[in-house]
Amino acid sequence: HEISTPRMGISYGVAAAPGDRFYGEAYVRAESSGDVNPVRLAVHFWRADGSWIAHHTGPFLTPTTSYQRVSVTTDPAPAGTAYASLGLRVENTNGHTNPIYFDDAYFRRMVEGSLIVDGEVVASKLAAGSVTTEKIAANAVVANHISSINLSVLQAAVSYLSAITADLGTVTAGKIQNAGDTQGILVSGSVPSGWTRYLNLNGSGAMLKHDKMELRYDGSMKLKRQEIILTSGTSWAVPDDFNPYMNTIELIGAGGGGADGVANDRGGGGGGGGAYGKIVGFDPGGLTSIPYSVGSGGAGSGGNTVWNNQYVAGGGGGASGSSGGPGGAPSGPFTVAFGGGAGGSGHNPPESSTDDGGGGGGGAGGPHGPGQDGYSSTGDVGGAGGAGGEPSGGAGGSGGGGNGGSGSAWGSYGAGGGGGGGSNGNGGNPGNYGGGGGGGGGSGVGRNGANGLIRITYVPIGVL
Repeated sequence: HEISTPRMGISYGVAAAPGDRFYGEAYVRAESSGDVNPVRLAVHFWRADGSWIAHHTGPFLTPTTSYQRVSVTTDPAPAGTAYASLGLRVENTNGHTNPIYFDDAYFRRMVEGSLIVDGEVVASKLAAGSVTTEKIAANAVVANHISSINLSVLQAAVSYLSAITADLGTVTAGKIQNAGDTQGILVSGSVPSGWTRYLNLNGSGAMLKHDKMELRYDGSMKLKRQEIILTSGTSWAVPDDFNPYMNTIELIGAGGGGADGVANDRGGGGGGGGAYGKIVGFDPGGLTSIPYSVGSGGAGSGGNTVWNNQYVAGGGGGASGSSGGPGGAPSGPFTVAFGGGAGGSGHNPPESSTDDGGGGGGGAGGPHGPGQDGYSSTGDVGGAGGAGGEPSGGAGGSGGGGNGGSGSAWGSYGAGGGGGGGSNGNGGNPGNYGGGGGGGGGSGVGRNGANGLIRITYVPIGVL
């Protein structure tokens, strides 16, 4: 509630009698910093006919833009008291326009033995069983350690609670989090950036989030597609939540190796790039594990990448002498498939010559197109490598032994570019994944092809 008048009642009159004592509290804040009036709580005592008798006030508090607790504790009510009420006072309001807000007001009669007020109990320790209470006011107990086998309270406002068992009627907290601060329950404020799983009760954004879905307050649901990258191994265990209808399996074959150059004779050819294939809606058919193999790059032909003994993304061919290796070819009932680029030829003049640049390696096929062919050398400058399948394939290495770029279709994974041919030197390394190695120029060596990979994505079943 906003306070814009010097005094404002925030409770109806409650029955009272002479000698009764009362405790009240509320949380207050200013709308903005600066130009702020001090506030305090007051308890007013009234006769049965509604006429005012007296009031008792608590200490002043100058509000900030964050909520703070303000409280009042009365002396015994005067003679003639029939009712008591709690009010909030804003002092010295002349010329001040900054609104004051209050929340969570609390007002009750103090009954002997049922309420402990700040400052009324001072002791080094309290014996077990010596305090029995329905409620202890927030911030009224300050202790380094409370040890209890069983803690039972109607209301607790704590910064940290550690107990074997705790029967809590009401827990007041901005958030409840795990020890690593990576997941928790949010009651107010913003979701911490490090939380990956949470229940958010603040009324905006994502209400429930975990590894596989996100449920939002606007009624929408975001399903998190799962991703698995395989670069080695021979068998994949099918998860219990694998969806046979909403999934993709993508394969890239390994790149072929570039050939070595021969001084004063010829440049080596570039290796071919690996093929790409994509399966949409793979059904395991009851299998609990799927056999596979990921092609390895090497000095010769790149290895095939194979899924379920049925789908093959062929590896790029290895270069032979000055001839570039062929690009890998896909085979099997893929939904989408593209071949790898062929390696470029090394320069091979009919007569002895020092002009013997190497051929560029071919790029790997990717999700949106085939790998580009590597460029052939026409003299002493090596040919450039071919790019991986556009638009997210790695760039081909520059002529003269430049390294091919890695693909980025799936973050740090994708179709790699071929290595550049050497200019009287070593060929360039291919990019990951599936790029062909650059051929050596002169007496330079050709580079091995890049390894292949398998990428699996699926929307978990059972969350729709």
